[in-house]
Amino acid sequence: MEPPFLFGDAVKGDYFTDREEELRTLTLDLASGQNLLLFSPRRYGKTSLMIRVLENLKAKGIVGIYVDLFRATSLQNFGKIYADAITRATASKIEEAVQFVKEHFPAIVPRIVVRGQESTEFELDFEAPRRDLEKWLDEIYDLPQKIAERKKKRLVVVFDEFQEAAALGTGDIVERNLRARIQHHDRVAYVFMGSKRHLSDELFQDKTKPLYRIAKSMPLGKIPEPKLGAFIRSRFRSVKISVSSEDVAQILRRTGCHPYYTQQLCHEIYNAVVPGKKVSEAAIQKAAEQCIQTQSYAYITIWEGLAGKQRELATALSKTPGGNVYSQDFIARHDLGSPSSIQTALEALEKKGILERENGSYCLSDVLFAEWIRRKIA
Repeated sequence: MEPPFLFGDAVKGDYFTDREEELRTLTLDLASGQNLLLFSPRRYGKTSLMIRVLENLKAKGIVGIYVDLFRATSLQNFGKIYADAITRATASKIEEAVQFVKEHFPAIVPRIVVRGQESTEFELDFEAPRRDLEKWLDEIYDLPQKIAERKKKRLVVVFDEFQEAAALGTGDIVERNLRARIQHHDRVAYVFMGSKRHLSDELFQDKTKPLYRIAKSMPLGKIPEPKLGAFIRSRFRSVKISVSSEDVAQILRRTGCHPYYTQQLCHEIYNAVVPGKKVSEAAIQKAAEQCIQTQSYAYITIWEGLAGKQRELATALSKTPGGNVYSQDFIARHDLGSPSSIQTALEALEKKGILERENGSYCLSDVLFAEWIRRKIA
C-alpha cells in the first residue's frame, strides 16, 4: 500500500493539495501571454503548482519549458541549463535534439546523455563558448520566440529559483540582457519563481532594476485551514485510517498550515498508526518527535551559523510567532536590546530564509525548527 502523504519532491495527482484558485488564475494569465512573478517561502508548493499549470497549458496546445536554476553556478552553466531545457521541451526525440542544436548552435558539438531506458529521456551536455558569451546568451534568450513563431504555438518559460541566475556575472547583466530580449516576445509568457522575498522585491519592485514590473506579482500563501483539513481527512480515508476533527486540528496547529510540514507530519503519523488504523494523540506526538529528530543535525548546523543577536531574535519568535518585533513589550519580554540591532538581525535572518514576513509580522519559516528551538534552546 502506498503512503497517503508525500513530501520532499514535487507532488502530483492525489498528493496535490487544493490551490484551485491559484491554478485557475495562473493558467488563464499564462494562456493569454501574461508574464508572472510567483514567490513564496521555500516548501510552499510552488513547483508542484507550476507543474499542474504546465499540464493544463499543454492540454490547450501551449508548450511549457521548465528551467530549474537552482544548479546555476556561472553564466556559462546558466546558458547550458536554459538551452537544455528548451531543447528537451521542444524536441521529442534525440535526433530532433541533435538537429535542433546544429541549427541554432552550429559551433557547438553536443553530447547527448540518455537517462533511463526511454529514448525520450535525455539531456544536452556541451561546452559553452568562452568568447562572445553575452552574444551566445542573447541567442538563447531569443530561442523561445523563434520556436513559437516556427511552430505557430504559444510557449511558456518557467524560471524556477530565478534569483540564482540573477546573482550571476557582474552587475545586473542577466536581468538587463534578458529584458532586452523578452520584451519583444509576443508569443512567449515568462514565469519568474523565487523563494527569497527580499530578492524578489529587489529584482522586480525596484524602479532602478531592469526587470521592474515586467511581470504580474503573485505571492503564494499557505493553504486555508478548512481545505487543508479536508485534504488530511481524505488522504487518511483513502488508506482506511480514521482521524477525528480534533486530531486534524491538532495536526494543523503543529504545522501552522504549512503545506510541506503538514505532509511530512502526516506521513510520519501514517507510519506510527499502521496497522492500528486510527490516528491518536500519542501517534501525533510520536510522529512530531520523529520529524524533529530527523532534522536535528540540520538544525544544529543552522543554529551554529547564527550570530548572537540572530539567535536571540529566532528564539523570541519561536516563543511568540507573529509578534511585533519592534514593540516595547516584545523587546522587553525577550531582552532584545535596541531596535537598530533587531533590524540588523532581522535582515540577516530574512536573507538566510530563516524568517518569513506575513501581513507585516514575522515568524520562523520552518515550524519544526521553531519547535526545536523551544525544546533545545529556549
